[in-house]
Amino acid sequence: MPGDREKLMTPQEVADWLQIHLHTIYNWIDSGKLKAYKVGRVYRIPEAEVWKVLEPTAGGEAASGGEDDG
Repeated sequence: MPGDREKLMTPQEVADWLQIHLHTIYNWIDSGKLKAYKVGRVYRIPEAEVWKVLEPTAGGEAASGGEDDG
């Protein structure tokens, strides 16, 4: 069904949304951190993949709170 399609974003749209540099988006794509599809010469990024990058991971910087226990 047409209404079931996932929103696809350009790297520029993702960079603007997250307020980060466009090169960061391309670095994430190249490193595999952000899944993207190449259509011709351009990338399209599913919105759900952006949310996956934003989720904090156990033991990561977001989860640690930045304080040293020892």
